[in-house]
Amino acid sequence: MTDAGLLLRGARRMDAATMPKADILIVDGTIQVIDSAGSLSASHLVDLDGAWMMPGVIDAHTHPIHRETFATLGHAGPFGGVTTTLQHLYPEPRETLASALERGRHGAAESAADFGFHLRITPERVETWGREVSDRDDVLAVKVFLAHGRPGISCSLGELYEVMTAASRLGVPVIVHAEFGDVLIRHERLAGPASDLRAFDASRPSELEAACVSAVCALAHLTGSKAYIAHVSSALALQAAIAARAAGASVLVETCTHYLFLDHDLPLGGLAKVTPPLRSKNDVALLREGVVAGDVDVIASDHCGYGPDEKSYRLEESDNGVPGIELLLPLLLDVVLREDWLNHQQLVRILSSGPADAFGLATKGRLAPGMDADVVVIDPGASRTVHYDQLHDVSFYSPYSGYDLRGGISAVYRRGDLLVRDGELVNGGGGRLVTRR
Repeated sequence: MTDAGLLLRGARRMDAATMPKADILIVDGTIQVIDSAGSLSASHLVDLDGAWMMPGVIDAHTHPIHRETFATLGHAGPFGGVTTTLQHLYPEPRETLASALERGRHGAAESAADFGFHLRITPERVETWGREVSDRDDVLAVKVFLAHGRPGISCSLGELYEVMTAASRLGVPVIVHAEFGDVLIRHERLAGPASDLRAFDASRPSELEAACVSAVCALAHLTGSKAYIAHVSSALALQAAIAARAAGASVLVETCTHYLFLDHDLPLGGLAKVTPPLRSKNDVALLREGVVAGDVDVIASDHCGYGPDEKSYRLEESDNGVPGIELLLPLLLDVVLREDWLNHQQLVRILSSGPADAFGLATKGRLAPGMDADVVVIDPGASRTVHYDQLHDVSFYSPYSGYDLRGGISAVYRRGDLLVRDGELVNGGGGRLVTRR
């Protein structure tokens, strides 16, 4: 077949069990045809023999706050194969939700990655948010914190019930930070300040995380809404979600790279302070098993970018959160290439098709005709050592500095446009808003 457009020839498809070599014909930013290697031709040919390819990564959980912005997230992501960033949008206290969404669109306008928004709901918006967004398709989900360090952000379980009732009517997923904030305040006060990551873990125990997950799932079942449990950190919390799903609740589970690669015994101090906290090596192992078993639907970065005045080794002087958007794919790709606990198809599911399905992104997350031509080209023979000063987010450190990783990202295409080639940004703009189907 001969046609105009871009032809990616001969790379192995990571979304297929046998990883066959294939040709992908891209016309006007869309995958038009996929066929066996050597069967297609086009006006612009890129020979990828020896490479692997997968759909663009969708980082379903990022924060354009602290030192990071909508645009800087969209700039850093493509270096790690992220072609779509789903960003948490935080309305100001007296800002309308429509104004907040417009502010997000304006801020991300120069992004290289495509972008979408999760809208945070705080107590004063519980009764009104549904009316404000009922006719909009640019709210992929709403986010409710049941625990937060700032007063006025956290919702109660009763308020979550109201949010879920409206979300069920609108067909919008509800992302939940599932920790009992009021209990944790008292528990941490009695326990005293944590001096290390193990003590910080004990101050926010996994038993409470699991109990909160169970409560959230019960409300989802009661209201008929879809709950998306963000950043599940422990085996107990994962088991609670699995049990609720078996009982009929509509619940999706997200975990993050830091819960799969870091634990509370590492000497990172406040640089790895995050909530829920890092857990034990046993939790890491059991979460990995949950990924392989299909009990975890999405792995995201939960990326937060900080300056040195916001994070330090002293826990009491550090804000919550860690950077990781650019290493989301490389960390997991290394596991695949080492044939450790993850295979290539599972990688595609948890980084591409899983988040696309979770948030209704109809043209994202898959290599198939009619889909957006978001393609990551991988060199399986490459290797690298992580150095924080070679990353492209705004953070002054990385908790993964010094990690030796197999595999490299040769090229990243977003809707057929080449964004990154051999570690260099080729196209720094052109990102578009993604909407719910």
